Amino acid sequence: MEYLKLAVEFVKAAAWPLAIAWVAYYFRDAIIAQLPRVTKVGPVTLDPPPPPQQANLPTSKDPAEAIKKVEAAIPPELLREGEAIVRGLVPKSEDRDLLTLSSGLLIGGLFERTYNFIFGSQLLLLERLNSSPLSLDDLKEFYERGKTAFPEIYKTYTFEQWLAFLESSSLVARVNGGSLFAITPRARGFLRYLIDNGYTTQKVG
Repeated sequence: MEYLKLAVEFVKAAAWPLAIAWVAYYFRDAIIAQLPRVTKVGPVTLDPPPPPQQANLPTSKDPAEAIKKVEAAIPPELLREGEAIVRGLVPKSEDRDLLTLSSGLLIGGLFERTYNFIFGSQLLLLERLNSSPLSLDDLKEFYERGKTAFPEIYKTYTFEQWLAFLESSSLVARVNGGSLFAITPRARGFLRYLIDNGYTTQKVG
């Protein structure tokens, strides 16, 4: 939770101008003119280096536009999840629009952290689960593929640990009395985030 607290404190300190600038850039659709580009909150990198063509994107100073970009990029249930975290850390969060931007920042940071740690075999599983739930044996097949491709990584990494990461990250959930595993709303938002930001699913592991 420490990185979440850092992110919230950043938004509180930066307030509207910098928060709008970050969100507009982060979602790739606008850049606030003549405002510094924020890439880190403490040790956490918030955004990847921008490709050269981004320098020519149109700019916007309209807070409503930045909010619309956040609401379009992040599913409503995830925004509500982020808002709940912000309200828990900053109980007197009265500004609704800034709360939405803060939520977008937190969810974006969460997705970045997840992408840093997740294995390629787990990403491939999430893509498959996006179509329909799978059984435990089906999940084991994805684990075994990763183990075959990267034996050194999996030498001491069990299937139980592999699955525990997905469940503790709220990316998969047990359904049908526990006999099947389904993708979660957070995981769907995560996959969409990867597509929107051009991240590959072909990772090690």
